[in-house]
Amino acid sequence: MRIVHGLTMLLLSLAGCSDSSPEAQIRSLIPQASSIPNADFEILANSENPTSDLVKSHSLSLLLMNLPVSTSPVASNNFEYLDGVKPSVLVEAMWKSSGKGYATMVQPEFIESVDCKIVGESAIGKVYFKAVGLYAGKVEFTATLKAGCWQIEQFRLPGYHLKTSLGSDGVWKKEAWSPHESKTEDGQQATQVNTTTPGE
Repeated sequence: MRIVHGLTMLLLSLAGCSDSSPEAQIRSLIPQASSIPNADFEILANSENPTSDLVKSHSLSLLLMNLPVSTSPVASNNFEYLDGVKPSVLVEAMWKSSGKGYATMVQPEFIESVDCKIVGESAIGKVYFKAVGLYAGKVEFTATLKAGCWQIEQFRLPGYHLKTSLGSDGVWKKEAWSPHESKTEDGQQATQVNTTTPGE
């Protein structure tokens, strides 16, 4: 019975339904929610011109890979590559999670902190991440509690006026974004929690 219970809790944890706090559950979902499936990543990695048009789902990691070069301080505050990044090293960093079936630019160990505001069954927040010597970013997100499980449904890059939203078919769709979309409704009270990696 203990083994069955342990397996059940593991599956619930992976789905954002563990006994841990909502903030911890949401943080644990970010790497996979932001990811590119292995099959799609291999298509991109083997292409001479790895554009987003090659794959159907436009996840956060795909957006970050294809961001236009910007000299705007606002944009670089959202995401920036550090000097002298080699494509092979970038691929290696993203491929760390290939054993889980995906590649991501927001590996668990790259997450420095998560700010999260919870309003009822919705949450908005920011994830701060950094791959030493490669890149650093700050991305906004929205999550929703459904049937007791948290699910990340949107990532936003305000500095680039971009967002990607999760469709009912499980496919991420890139769209233009405007600042007023992140405002919560008047009269709602949010609980803000900061989850910083221990030791930082």
